[in-house]
Amino acid sequence: MDPRLEFTFQLLMDATGLPRHQIMDHIFEGNMLDEINQLFLPNMRNKLMWFYQEVDDVEQAGDRDANKPGPSRAGASSSSKTPQGASSSSH
Repeated sequence: MDPRLEFTFQLLMDATGLPRHQIMDHIFEGNMLDEINQLFLPNMRNKLMWFYQEVDDVEQAGDRDANKPGPSRAGASSSSKTPQGASSSSH
């Protein structure tokens, strides 16, 4: 493999703390190799931005569903607003 690519991968590993195989997975899944190679061509890109965010697969998916208002919550909140609106309009 090109030593310049190896150097780039090492920079990404150092910056993210991810192991090499995960860096490689992200690069090849996202077709980012062409963009990285443009760093080494004359008069092309001279910067590379890498965005990475860890996501907990199972726990966060369950938490998101629990935080979504369901029909029972929506019904309770709208019924509690109705009496307040009626009492404030009668004053």
